[in-house]
Amino acid sequence: MSIVSVESANLKKIIMPFINILQLRSSVGFYGAENVIIEIAKSVSSSPYKLIIGILENSRNPHIELAAVAQKHNFPSQIFQCAGRFSQNTTKTLRQFLLKHDIAILHTHDYKADFYASLATFNSNIKRVATIHPWLGVDHQITAKFYAALDKQILRSFHRLIAISPEMYGQLVQYGLPTSKLVTIENGIDLCRFNSKLNKNEARKQFGLPCGTTVIGAVGRLSEEKGHALLLRTAQLLVADFPDLLFMLVGDGPLREKLAHQVEAMGLQKHVIFTGVRRDIPQVLSAMDIFVLPSFTEGLPMTLLEAMAARKPIVASAVGSIPRLIRNQENGLTIRPHDVHDLCEALTYLIRQPADASRFASQAQADVESFSAAEMGKKYIKLYDELLQSESSAAKN
Repeated sequence: MSIVSVESANLKKIIMPFINILQLRSSVGFYGAENVIIEIAKSVSSSPYKLIIGILENSRNPHIELAAVAQKHNFPSQIFQCAGRFSQNTTKTLRQFLLKHDIAILHTHDYKADFYASLATFNSNIKRVATIHPWLGVDHQITAKFYAALDKQILRSFHRLIAISPEMYGQLVQYGLPTSKLVTIENGIDLCRFNSKLNKNEARKQFGLPCGTTVIGAVGRLSEEKGHALLLRTAQLLVADFPDLLFMLVGDGPLREKLAHQVEAMGLQKHVIFTGVRRDIPQVLSAMDIFVLPSFTEGLPMTLLEAMAARKPIVASAVGSIPRLIRNQENGLTIRPHDVHDLCEALTYLIRQPADASRFASQAQADVESFSAAEMGKKYIKLYDELLQSESSAAKN
């Protein structure tokens, strides 16, 4: 299925018999939030709700990977051109699309999508739902703080606000968002993708990795809050004791060039591999011996759930929902954020104690069963039902 255009007659034919929902995000690549969008679409596909995936394309930094993945799964999608920080044409185009395709619910996934959704649905009967991913407090730039403050006000006009974890729910209450609109729906993954036992050596051939070497991997956007710079400082310490140790950094982002320079400055060229963005995450995880998530801030990270499902020994920072997912010395190891010493000790322990590492990994795999995409989908369907039923009841009264 090709990317759907606004003028496509085929889209209307496909979705008109159903209740249509547009999921909307201003994407910067394909990372956790984009993965959530795809999993929601997959998990509600057998319900009366049909989801269209919308992408606000930033003309200065275009990323339409989400549309490509939607196409792969045969989900209708729409790219909305967005020039500059505010575009009247984007608002107009979005509103026309919503009305033309009889969208009942506009479901947003970031502050820019929230902003355009509020404008495009003004004075309409379209319900607004926002899944709030962990953008609050991530970036310390003045512009980011301004957008965060603006988004808090915009979100008050939405009909439902979805926190992706109990921890985030509490944070949103502290920010003053109305509890009457707040709902917690935790992220979920397609566990079946990680159930098959992939051959580690075959997976390593894709990256030219030797079979007998210990590989530590991190999956995520190469941005400040993910802690990659800290991981490289730790790598410099570890290779002194483990000279064959390799690190896989999976993903891309604004720090890619800076991190590459850091690798060169530290003399780690033979120990660090940048894979770029990968879609074959089960295979990528299969190539790793240990998964590490040294983030400074997180919500409920999809990459962590995937590593648990793939039965990987895990080291992760004790931030956000991570301490609830990873119980130290039970199904993984948690560390203090920003702490090189903690990270170095934890990774050393898993390398030197393979029996414990294997035990942690097995327990993590068992624990992640409750975070399925199917369960997440049921909760979103229930939310959509309640939202539209309340509208129907109000109309009758």
